[in-house]
Amino acid sequence: MKPYFNYTLVVILSMMATFLFPQDASARYPLRNEPRVEIRAGLSGYPVICDIVTDNFGFWRKNYETVSGGDILQGLYADYKGELKSMGSFHVAAGYRLKGWLTLSGYFMYNQMWQDVLSGTSGKIVDTRWSHVMAVTPEVKFTFLNKRYVQLYGSLAAGLSFYKSDEDSFMDYDVYPHVQVVPFGISTGRRFFGFTEVGYGTEFIGLRAGLGIRF
Repeated sequence: MKPYFNYTLVVILSMMATFLFPQDASARYPLRNEPRVEIRAGLSGYPVICDIVTDNFGFWRKNYETVSGGDILQGLYADYKGELKSMGSFHVAAGYRLKGWLTLSGYFMYNQMWQDVLSGTSGKIVDTRWSHVMAVTPEVKFTFLNKRYVQLYGSLAAGLSFYKSDEDSFMDYDVYPHVQVVPFGISTGRRFFGFTEVGYGTEFIGLRAGLGIRF
């Protein structure tokens, strides 16, 4: 029984090592036969950069900021801003795989927000104010499990975000740093694939998901 137990233990440890510490993809699958270019598009939740530029911390949190000034009595009946709403962050990326574990990418992110202005006397909507956030960012992706139809990876992106309100002139915008960390992501599929990522940064906190193609 002892040799059988030792053999079983070796097999289990070998399987664990294969999963946790996979070989470089170029060793298991020749990289010249693997797709090198990857294009993906996804959608994530509320961008944290919106909180930074609007001082409205929280998703869809009410921001009863008065629009018109005046004394205390006028302030009670002044128009005010309602909930800040967001379409979520739309993300398009293109990457090139240098090695089985290393991919260099660049991506574009866009988010549109809107906020109603309500009447202080009737509570009805009297105006809607729009704003936009864009980011152009390089990204490094590290693949730590590269099976034929499943990849596990993490990534780091750092660049610039551009914020513009419709109240501003065409060339009037603010620039902010853009940093996004994805400690865990999973993609399933080979040439056509879907992906889900868990991230933290100025683009989103939480989940991002989408579809992509490799060639």
